Amino acid sequence: LNVFVGIGHNDLRIKAVICSPILSSEQEILGVIEVSRRENNGPYTKDDLDLLLLICAWFGNVIYQKEQRVLKTHQYSTITSLIALCNKLTQIPDADMIIYDMLDLCLDKLNAKAAYYYTYVPHVEGLLTEVYEYDLVVPRLKRRKRILDNASGSVASYVAKTHEMVNIRDVAADKRFQETDAFMSDITLTTVLCKEILRKNKPVGILQINNKASNGVFLLQDEKLFNIISTFLSFLLELIEMQQTKKHNMLMNELLRTTLIHHLRPCGACLNDLTSI
Repeated sequence: LNVFVGIGHNDLRIKAVICSPILSSEQEILGVIEVSRRENNGPYTKDDLDLLLLICAWFGNVIYQKEQRVLKTHQYSTITSLIALCNKLTQIPDADMIIYDMLDLCLDKLNAKAAYYYTYVPHVEGLLTEVYEYDLVVPRLKRRKRILDNASGSVASYVAKTHEMVNIRDVAADKRFQETDAFMSDITLTTVLCKEILRKNKPVGILQINNKASNGVFLLQDEKLFNIISTFLSFLLELIEMQQTKKHNMLMNELLRTTLIHHLRPCGACLNDLTSI
């Protein structure tokens, strides 16, 4: 087979072309192989097509196996980082710090340019109130939490209503969402991965990452890592609430103990015989 590398055939007089996609085991398109013949050669036969399909199948399997090895490596490093966050949380029970660390982990492991965590208004279904923002450009300086004025038309509002995970690979082609981010007006959204965070089977927030680096898209492997991070975030938020409840109960117990001591052991003036006054 005569293979011409490049895009288009402006300077070639092509007689025959065969083309086949490269698919992963999940039927995701990883690429395309195209081969062509010039006018002075004969047409392609069925054997040529079978050979191309065999090459594409082998190529797709090689790419998939490599991605699986990379995924396992990322999963190991991600879980190691998450366990380190759990150990850190036992010493510093700060919910905001943990959320920002999780957003930083999303940028590092999933190669996203920005990450957000939206919180719900208590006792109001589907209404978002605050957003934690973490930008890739200057991460430590761009960390901030802002009050959300309006989230209509955003991916987060859609997830809040449908309670489903979305992986949008072309925001411009999906008219359900706005192409411009509410907090990054100078950046156009291209790809978005967004999921609801649950605690005790109840939604407490929404985790979202935008625009994969190098103009890529979030693949199935990215979704798996995103699910792992979301699960740990849910666990950490639950652990924070338990620690805060434990601290509150300890303070209440101390207050009740002090009150009981006061009433069970009255001062000397209270012990005087009132009849002697």
